[in-house]
Amino acid sequence: MTVRGALAAVLLLIMVPAPARAAPGPSDVRWSVQPSSAKGPDGRDFVIRRAAPGETLTDYVGITNLTTRPLTFTVYGTDAYNTDDGSFALLPAAQKATDIGSWIGLGAEEYTVPANTRLDVPFSITVPVDATPGDHAGGVITSIAEETIDAQGQKVLVDRRVAARVYLTVAGAVAPTLKIDTVRLEYTQSPNPADGGEMTVSYLVRNTGNLRLSGAGAVRVTGPFGWELARTEPMAIPELLPGGAVTVTERIVGVQPTVRLNAEVTVEPANFDRKLPAVTRGTTVWAWPWALVILLSLAVLYLGSDSLAGVRPAAGRRTFRQHWTRSPRNEDDQYDIDVVSPPGDKQCPPIRRHHLDDQEGRADMTDFSTRLRRATMVEHREAETRSFISRLMAGAVPMAGFAALTAQYLAVYRELEAAADRMRAEAGPAAGFADPALTRVPSLEADLAHLYGPDWESAVTVLDSTVAYAARLRELAAVSPHHFIAHHYVRYLGDLSGGQMIGRTLANLYGLGDAGTSFYRFEQISDARAYKIAYRERLDALHLPDDEATTLIDEAQLAFRYNAAVFVELGAHYPENPEDLASAA
Repeated sequence: MTVRGALAAVLLLIMVPAPARAAPGPSDVRWSVQPSSAKGPDGRDFVIRRAAPGETLTDYVGITNLTTRPLTFTVYGTDAYNTDDGSFALLPAAQKATDIGSWIGLGAEEYTVPANTRLDVPFSITVPVDATPGDHAGGVITSIAEETIDAQGQKVLVDRRVAARVYLTVAGAVAPTLKIDTVRLEYTQSPNPADGGEMTVSYLVRNTGNLRLSGAGAVRVTGPFGWELARTEPMAIPELLPGGAVTVTERIVGVQPTVRLNAEVTVEPANFDRKLPAVTRGTTVWAWPWALVILLSLAVLYLGSDSLAGVRPAAGRRTFRQHWTRSPRNEDDQYDIDVVSPPGDKQCPPIRRHHLDDQEGRADMTDFSTRLRRATMVEHREAETRSFISRLMAGAVPMAGFAALTAQYLAVYRELEAAADRMRAEAGPAAGFADPALTRVPSLEADLAHLYGPDWESAVTVLDSTVAYAARLRELAAVSPHHFIAHHYVRYLGDLSGGQMIGRTLANLYGLGDAGTSFYRFEQISDARAYKIAYRERLDALHLPDDEATTLIDEAQLAFRYNAAVFVELGAHYPENPEDLASAA
């Protein structure tokens, strides 16, 4: 998953000396960093500038101390890069910058910011005369090193870093280009010939140009004579910096062996100032239809033995007829293989198997859980990168803001788990998802009692966006299995995925330990990864018709938008720059 935010929070742990995975203790140090100006923040998410070779620019970052004591920060520039999964990241503290990070200059190495105060720090970008044209990415990092004691009683030096991204485009000739470096293809046949096989396609996309680019990739599978067997829906390629790369893996099920299979990958770069050409690369793999080969061989041997013996088949003797039949056009151009036996022959019953869909059925070649994940990627990313969440994960939201988020979750989960009780009672298609092991309401109530005290129910406020979200759950999720599954998927699978990291981070940032963050712990699920795999298999086993699948996907997209609306309203109640904060230039 690629995580983007208005503030890129990069938490790097440097152990001195300590085991490689030593965990730091809780800290009360909280601050935020954002693009700014001499007069204060100007609404930018990132520092984005253009310059000519040899030119020097001046800009600002605002460092807000959210604690009640002065804090001293080390401030410096560094370079950005893409991680293996395509995410944006900044170089570790020990690695020297060689690009834009080395062009960033500051007036001092350290800055002290008074309590509850923002300091707007100027910095310069001096572009070398021989700078490469195109995009250069980095960040201005603020860091504090804290010594603490880990769980094993060893001293640990924690370098906590929060950064503002910096993008600079150097004037000159531009070449926005994506390239598919490699394509790897694997094919595994199913024990049941009627199920076809599973194809795994992995391809490496590299930005070989000099501008940052994103795009979308899709895979087309063909057999002999260009016969199309499957086509995947476009998958988003995260924004790649110049020189950055990401490996994309597609799993396609139900592909029938046709002796030789070809997988062609096409990547469409995102529109620049003009439409960029798509890039394509393919590879092939052998896939023998062994069941058909054996069946034909047996038939030939059987018929051949009859001919050699000079006898005709006796009455009632079993005969086989293999043929390809073309179904009528109004049955979606499906190809079938029929094996027919005479009436009354119980030893060899008739077999009729669906194999390859031609037009609309191609979407089914990809399992539904993958389709659902792809179809909600944009909404998911927009929800998780809201400013409130970015600041929360940097410890830049007050404890009251974290407590308010927990209160909104309780209102949502009360409706969702009431719907789960109903789905279990009805024993319909959604019953398998309504697992009591996922129940969150008791944990949320315990967290709120810790955060607000014993009278927490009279202290919490449910926001308008949360009321709308809960109403949707009450009206639709409680009565429609597909709407319920959509909301269930968005909340619980997120809790078992990124929610685990979020819970650990918040417990550390806000000094809560186990108390106050029990919502994020699933005591009855010992292996979250295995549980998520089984959950996705339940989604695939629904075998939904196109209209029902579309309903579920649309509702999941809406669920992410409801979550985003809650985060936006929380951000308005707990803004980035509270009016009571003093400003120091």
